[in-house]
Amino acid sequence: MDTPTTWIASSLFFWVIIQSSFSEGCFKEENDVLLNIKASFSDKEPYAYPDLSYLQTWEPYISWVEGTDCCEWEGVQCNAITGRVAALTLVDQNYLYQPTYLNFSDFLVFQDLKELHIDGIDCCVEHAVDENGICLLGRSQYARTERRKLSNLEVLELNLTSSNACKIEHCFSAISSLKSLRLSVDTSVTLTAKSFKDSWKMVSSKLRNLEHLRLHLPYLPSDIILPSLKKLTSLRTLDLANNGLDNTFNFSDLASKFMNLEVLDLGFNHFNESEEIFSSLSVLSSLKSLTLRGCDLTSISYSSLSLLHSLEFLDLLSPLGYDVNTSFPAISPQGTKVSSSLKTLYFNPKNVDANMLRSLKDFPSLTMLEISGSNFDRNVTAADFVELRKLEHLVLDNCFNLQNDFFKSIGALTSLRILSVNSQINGSLPEADWSNLKELQELDISYSEFEGSLPSSFVNMTSLQKLDFSGGNRFSGNPASNLASLTSLEYLDFTGNQFQIPSSFSFFANHSYLKVIHGNGDNIIPEPHPASQTWVPKFQLQELILPATTRKSIVPFPNFLLSQHELTVGDISGWKLVGEFPNWLLVNNTKLIDLSLGNNFFTGHVQFPSHVTPNIQRIDVSENDISGQIHGNNISSIFPKLYILNMSGNAISGSLPSEFGPMKSLVCLDLSDNDLSGEILANIQPKSSLIRLLKLSNNKFTGEVTPLLALNHLAYLCLDRNLFSGEIPSALFSNTSLLSYVDLSNNNFVGKLPRLAFNSSALNEVSLSNNHLEGNIPTEFGGELSALDLSGNNFSGPVPSFENSVLSVIFLGDNRLSSLPGRMFSENGNDAVILDLSNNEISGTIEDIISNTDVLNILILKGNKLTGNIPEELCKFSNVLSLVDFSHNSLSGPIPKCLGKITFDTPDPDFMLNWPNVMDQVRYPPSIVLRRVNFTTKSRTYNYQGMIFAYMTGLDLSHNKLGGNIPPELGNMTLIRAINLSYNDLTGHIPSTFSNLKQIESLDLSFNKLSGNIPPQLTKLTSLEVFSVAYNNLSGSTPDRNNGQLITFDGSSYEGNPYLCGPPLRNPCADHNGQGQSPLAYAEGDNDNNGFMDMYVFCISMGVSWTTVLLVMVAVFYINPYWRRIWFYFIELVIDTCYYFVIDHFPRLYQ
Repeated sequence: MDTPTTWIASSLFFWVIIQSSFSEGCFKEENDVLLNIKASFSDKEPYAYPDLSYLQTWEPYISWVEGTDCCEWEGVQCNAITGRVAALTLVDQNYLYQPTYLNFSDFLVFQDLKELHIDGIDCCVEHAVDENGICLLGRSQYARTERRKLSNLEVLELNLTSSNACKIEHCFSAISSLKSLRLSVDTSVTLTAKSFKDSWKMVSSKLRNLEHLRLHLPYLPSDIILPSLKKLTSLRTLDLANNGLDNTFNFSDLASKFMNLEVLDLGFNHFNESEEIFSSLSVLSSLKSLTLRGCDLTSISYSSLSLLHSLEFLDLLSPLGYDVNTSFPAISPQGTKVSSSLKTLYFNPKNVDANMLRSLKDFPSLTMLEISGSNFDRNVTAADFVELRKLEHLVLDNCFNLQNDFFKSIGALTSLRILSVNSQINGSLPEADWSNLKELQELDISYSEFEGSLPSSFVNMTSLQKLDFSGGNRFSGNPASNLASLTSLEYLDFTGNQFQIPSSFSFFANHSYLKVIHGNGDNIIPEPHPASQTWVPKFQLQELILPATTRKSIVPFPNFLLSQHELTVGDISGWKLVGEFPNWLLVNNTKLIDLSLGNNFFTGHVQFPSHVTPNIQRIDVSENDISGQIHGNNISSIFPKLYILNMSGNAISGSLPSEFGPMKSLVCLDLSDNDLSGEILANIQPKSSLIRLLKLSNNKFTGEVTPLLALNHLAYLCLDRNLFSGEIPSALFSNTSLLSYVDLSNNNFVGKLPRLAFNSSALNEVSLSNNHLEGNIPTEFGGELSALDLSGNNFSGPVPSFENSVLSVIFLGDNRLSSLPGRMFSENGNDAVILDLSNNEISGTIEDIISNTDVLNILILKGNKLTGNIPEELCKFSNVLSLVDFSHNSLSGPIPKCLGKITFDTPDPDFMLNWPNVMDQVRYPPSIVLRRVNFTTKSRTYNYQGMIFAYMTGLDLSHNKLGGNIPPELGNMTLIRAINLSYNDLTGHIPSTFSNLKQIESLDLSFNKLSGNIPPQLTKLTSLEVFSVAYNNLSGSTPDRNNGQLITFDGSSYEGNPYLCGPPLRNPCADHNGQGQSPLAYAEGDNDNNGFMDMYVFCISMGVSWTTVLLVMVAVFYINPYWRRIWFYFIELVIDTCYYFVIDHFPRLYQ
C-alpha cells in the first residue's frame, strides 16, 4: 500500500522529469550575458598554444560560440531542472596585458547562480572605471540594492591581481547567502592594512552564514587578519595558509573566537614551535583537521596532541624535512595516551628507522600515512608497518636509502588499498607475496629506477585497479603473464620502460574493466603467436596513448581496436603502421576528443565520418602517405569543437579545402609539406574564424596573401617555401594585435617594405628571407621583436640601427647593403645573440659593429668590404662567443692575442633547439632562430641549423690581409672545432700550443708566409678531419705518420712548401747520417719523379752552366781578334740566309 511519503516522492520525481524535458538548455538572456563577458576579456595573449592541454588552459572560452547551448560550455554548469546557470567559472589569463573589469549588475540575470569563481579579473565592478582607472563601484546606490538579488549565491571565489582593484568588499558584502568565500589578493597595491580592516568591519557583520573561509593576503600584517574576522562565529573551515604569519600570531585568540572550527589550515607560514600551537588549540573540541605543512617546524612535540580528542587529520610535512626532529612517545608527560582518533598523518622526520615506525602503533585508527623526503634506515622493510592493522593508504615518496628488500615482506600489509613508493630504489623488484594484497586497488612505483623483469610472484592482485610503472623505471621483458592475472585492472601506465608488449594485447583477454593504457609505442613488438592477433576484448578503452619516437620496424595494426567504440583519446603515432587510413576509428568512436595517428605509413584518403563527432578537439594525421584531396562535407557540423587539425607531411593535393571555412572553433591548422596548390581565396571565412596558427609551408600555393588580412586572431603565420608573389601588404603586420610569428621566406614576393612593417607591438619573430624584396630596410621595430631574417633579398642602403629595439637574432646576409649606421646598438647595450651581415657591400670597421652590445654568440661578417684591425673589444665576449666569420674582407694588422681568452663553447642547446613540428605536444611553433647559418669548415660551406649548430664552434679569418705572427694564445681555445687563417700574410712559426685544441676538426693555415717546422705535437690532435699548411715557407720534415690523425692527410695538405720533406710528399728527407738519397737513385725508384727538389737543382745547374759558357766566350773574343771577326761574320751570314729564305718562300708576307 502506498504511503504519503511514497506518493510525494513519486510526484516530485515526475515533476523533475517533466521540467527537464521542457528545458532546452541555457536561457537566451544568460547566453547573451556570457558572450558579452567573453568579449570583455583582453585579447593580447600572443601565443597559439597548439598543445591541446595548453589550449584548454589558455583558451577557456573557445567553446563559447554563439548559437550553441551555454550549458555545454567550459566553465558553465546549469541547473538540471530549470536549465539556468548554477555555477560559473571566469578566468582571464591575459590580465598581465590588460586587466578586465566586469559590471556586477550583469550577474543579476543568473537567478539560480550558486557558485561563482573569478580568477584574474579585477573585481566585480558596477559601471567599470573612470577615465583615470579608478573604480566607480559603490558610488551608485542602485548597485548596492541590486547586489541583494543574488540571493542563491553560496560559493564565491575571487582571485584578484590588478593594482586598480576596487574595494573588494563590494563584491560580496551584501550577499548574505554566502556559505563559502575564497579571497586571494596577490598585489600589495590592491589591499592595504587600513582598507582591509575598515572593509571587514562591515563584511563580517553581514556574512553571518559563512561557514568556509579561505584568505590569501600575504601583504597584510599578521596582526590585522584575525581581529577582522571576529564576527564570523559560524565558521567551520578556516584557511589562512601562505599569509606570512609568524610566532606573534595569537593562537589562543583564534581558538576562543571560533569554537566550532572543524578544519584549520595554517600551512606555509612562519611558525617554528609546535607546543604553543597544540596547547592553544586544545580547546577546539570539534577540530578534526589541522594542517601545518611547510611551517619550518624545528621540533614537533606530541605532549599536547592528546587534548585534540577529535583530530582525525594532521599534516606536518615540512619543506625542510631533514631539520625536523620528530618523536612518538607512547605516553605523554601527562600520562595520557596520544590521540586514538587520528586517521591521516603526513610527516617527514629527518631519519626513519624501524623503532620509529613501530611506535606509530600508538595511532590505532591510522588508515592513511605519508612519509616523504626522509632518510630511511637501510634495514627498514614493509614488515615494520605491520602494527598499523588498519593502514589502507601508504605513501613513501622522495625518500632516501629505501632498498628493494623493502618489498620482500610487502605481503604482510594485507589491509593496504593504495601504495605509492616514488623513491630512487634501484635494482630489481624482488619476489614477494604480492598475491596476498587482495585489497590493493592502486599501486604506484613510478620514478623508482627499477630494472629487469617483473618477478613471477607479481600476480593475482585481484582488486588492483590502477598500476603505474612510469617515470624513471627501466623494466624489461614481456610482462604479459603478470598483467594477464590482474583482471580488475582499469588503469595501466608503463611509460618510459623497456617492456616488450605483444602488439595484439591478447593477454588482456580476461579483463573486463580496462579503460586506460599509457606507455611507449617503441615497446610494442610483433605478436609471437600470430593466431592471437585477432580476438574480441571484453573491455572498452577510454584512453590508449602509446606514441613511438624511435621505432624503425613495422608492427601489425592492433586489430582489437576494431571493437572499441568508447575511445576518448587515441595516440598510436610513430608505430610505422601500414595499410589504408583507418577511417573507421573516427566512425566508431563518437566520444573521441584527441586522435593522433601521425608518423605512420597509412595510404589512401582521409574520409571524415558522416555523423556528428561532437567532442573531438584534435586530429593529427601528419607524416603519412595520405594522398588525394580532403574529402568530407559539412566538416564544421561534424566536428563542431575541433580546435587543432594537423595533416602535414602527406601527399594531399588540390586547393585549400573550402570545408574549413565554417569551422568556428578551429584554432590551429597545419597543412604544410603537402602538394596543395592554387590561390588562397575566401576558403577561410574571416569574420567567424578563430584561427591563431596557420601553417601552409612547403606547398605550391600561388597568388597574393591579401585574403589572409581579415584573420584578426592570427598569431602564427607560416607560408614559407611556396610560390606566393606580389607585394607584402603592410596591413599584414598591423591588422591584428596578436600576430607574433611570420615566416614568408622562400617565395617570390617583390617590392619594398613599408616603414612601419615591423612596428607591431606583438611581433616576435619575422622571416622574409629568399624573396625579391628591395629598397631600404625599415628602421622602426616593435618592442617585442627579437628575431629578424631578411637575408637573400635585394635590400640596399645602410644597415638599420637597432638601438631602439630588443632584437637579439639578426640575419641580413646576401643583400646589397653598403654602409653602417651611426650607432648600431644602444648605449645601454643590446643582447644581439646572433648577427649575420655576410655577403653584402658593407664598408667600415668591425668596431663600428660590435660597440654597445653586451652579448654576442655568433658574428658573421664575411664577404664585405670591412677594413682596419680586428679590435680587442671583440674579446669582451670571451664567455659567450661561439662562432666568428670575418673572411673575405680587407682586414689588416695582427691577430689580437686576447682572442685566446674566448672559450668558443657551444651555445645553449635550449636556445639552439630546432623546434619540432608545430602540432607536436609543444607550446611553440618552430622558431626562425638559427634556422640556418652558413659557415665554411672542412673546405666546404655548410648550413648549420637547430641542434646540429649547438655543437659547432669556429673562427674564420681567411681571405684578408692579416699579418704578423699567429699568437700562441690561440692554443687556449680548447673547445673550438674549426680555425681558418688561410689566404693572409701571416709570418713566423706555427704555435706548438695548437696541440691543446683537443676538439679541433678543421685547421687551415694555407697560403700564408709561415716558416719553420711543423710542430710534432700536432700529432696529438685526434679529431682532425681537415688539415692544410700548403703554400707557405715551411721547412723540415712532415709530422710523424705512425700515429695520430695526421696519417690520413695526403700531399695536398703540405704542397707549396719547397723546403718541406717527408711523406706524403715525394721528396725525401736526409737520413740519419745526413746523406740524402741521390736524385738518380730516387728517379730509378720512381720513373715519374717530378719533385720540387730535383727541378730546383736542375735549374740551378743549367743557370750556372750557361753563365760559365757566356763568360768564356766573352773572354776569348776579347783576347783573340781573329776569333772575334769569325764570330761576327758567322752571325751576319746567319742573318742574311734567314732574310733571303723568307723572301723566297714567303713573298706575300714580305709584301
